[in-house]
Amino acid sequence: MELSTQEARGFLSDSQYSHVAQQFRQLCREDEPTTSDVIDVRPIHDFHELRDKGGPLGNINVRVFFFVHHERRNLVILGSINKKNDGPTPLGDVRRMARRKRLYLETST
Repeated sequence: MELSTQEARGFLSDSQYSHVAQQFRQLCREDEPTTSDVIDVRPIHDFHELRDKGGPLGNINVRVFFFVHHERRNLVILGSINKKNDGPTPLGDVRRMARRKRLYLETST
């Protein structure tokens, strides 16, 4: 999705974006990308979020939302945010990602 790339590029430098992209390449090599011993992936709503902070990201608390479209064997990235609050992911962001998933599934059949 072009939109999710633009979102991430809006708050990540090139090297930070590369770091997150590398994490997704690693997830794609997993038998089940929604679980990982190395990468922090958590279920949220009816999709998942990759969670990372620190290291190459500095103080950025990134969340990248995705789901696995098993029928097409695709890992679909729904979007990303720079999470600035403590606590759960903001409900507005969750709703936006759920809407994107629904639209993706409606148009991919």
